[in-house]
Amino acid sequence: MGTLGFLLAVLTVSGCAIDSDEVREGEDSEPILVGSVTVPGAFATVGGIGRRLELPLGLKAIALELPDGDRLDPSLAELGNLLFFDRRLSKNAMMSCATCHDPVSGYSITHFTRGVDGNPLSRTAPPTMNRLFGTEHTWSGKRTLERQASAPITSAAEMGLTREQLVAIVAGNAGYAIRFDQLVADGVLSAPAIAVDNIERAIATFQRATLMTGDSKVDRYQAGDASALTAEEQVGLRLFQTKARCALCHSGSNFTDESFHHIVPVPSSDLGRQEVTGLTT
Repeated sequence: MGTLGFLLAVLTVSGCAIDSDEVREGEDSEPILVGSVTVPGAFATVGGIGRRLELPLGLKAIALELPDGDRLDPSLAELGNLLFFDRRLSKNAMMSCATCHDPVSGYSITHFTRGVDGNPLSRTAPPTMNRLFGTEHTWSGKRTLERQASAPITSAAEMGLTREQLVAIVAGNAGYAIRFDQLVADGVLSAPAIAVDNIERAIATFQRATLMTGDSKVDRYQAGDASALTAEEQVGLRLFQTKARCALCHSGSNFTDESFHHIVPVPSSDLGRQEVTGLTT
């Protein structure tokens, strides 16, 4: 998928899909010209949350994963943005979430990274794009997005803080304190204002609801612009969807079925999904 679209939302730990009758795609929207074809506007109105979601071309609102009882809150997402890029949230004040989830590399990284002490880490950082449409997070599905938000920060091997140190650093910043207190006053967060759970929610909100990709060449082609893909690319897309069987797993508007598949055994000391399920096949 291609360019970034932006959406502000708030998330909690437990999630569920929105009912289809709660989603109304393209209502009251200005049409979009894609090549020579006019398509409905790329947004959806979701009932029950009182907000209109701006979606990049290609993403389908019916696939949204918004948690029960939560509401979209721009202020929480803005706070998560600040925390995501804050290098003070590491032992040496040199690493942030964005060190490994680099915006230049699609909020991922192209090589194995190193921890706060220069130690090599065993995995690359997964991309954080389109997590609003996701049900499984991290390479093994071990944690929710909220829990994963603090896991690298409080890992001795990664960013090197303890949970207590994380809270103390955030609480010691007057700007953060004001924002957290206001979100509690507004009923978005629960007291105490500066707690690990609330820090997790803010960072997860930024990732899951602000970072979206869409409007790629294939999105435009599937929207009706026959010139968006070359003849060779169109052959590749047909193979992808049929004989090559790629779409059996890489399906839907986000090109993933959000599942784990055992394809071929790879010699490794990293147990991956086996750590979660205990299964070997």
